[in-house]
Amino acid sequence: MIPFNLTGKTSEQREQILSLALEKVYKRARERYKPVAMENLKDIKNESMYGNKEVNRKLSEFAYTQITRLAESKSYKYGIGLCRVTPAFTSQIGKIKYMRHYGISIHTAAALAIGRRAMGFKERPPKDIRHLIPQANKDRHHWSQWRFLARYLKGQPPYKFYRKIPYSEFECITDMNKYMKEEFCNGQDRNCFLKKLTVILNQMAARKQGDATTV
Repeated sequence: MIPFNLTGKTSEQREQILSLALEKVYKRARERYKPVAMENLKDIKNESMYGNKEVNRKLSEFAYTQITRLAESKSYKYGIGLCRVTPAFTSQIGKIKYMRHYGISIHTAAALAIGRRAMGFKERPPKDIRHLIPQANKDRHHWSQWRFLARYLKGQPPYKFYRKIPYSEFECITDMNKYMKEEFCNGQDRNCFLKKLTVILNQMAARKQGDATTV
């Protein structure tokens, strides 16, 4: 994860910030002899794949053509392949499949889904949730299945998916939504859970930092 902030910056400052961040990305890729995968930012701009006005507003600050141009320039500079893929449903894929499994943030989980898509992997929904998807969606492209899940679960915040969800107990997606709403309706329970989650994530980060230090 390479953090950066573009809020309130001039176009020149944004370009410099993005350039420095991409330098770190490509240097890391070169060290590991790996290509770089990224979202097709044109798809984000035109299709509003995230379905969130606030997110899309912030994404507009990325200067789509600018970051794409910089990424292509770094790719040529370092001789590293660059693969751009559509970001469709990668947030939902990351939230449902990878976030809890690996103990990572929604953004890292979505990035993992993007990387796997660039490698040619197909992301079908987990087996224990497929019975909630209508057969008509199952008979189509696997994106149709994610479209259905995204439509009904987009209102559920990511932190809820850090808990183990008993998918097998639900007969339909409405049951699952009702369960998740009732399970977290108590504000005190939610705050308690978030505090425990913060402790767990901090412990995981500390272990990873320790491992990196000893290498």
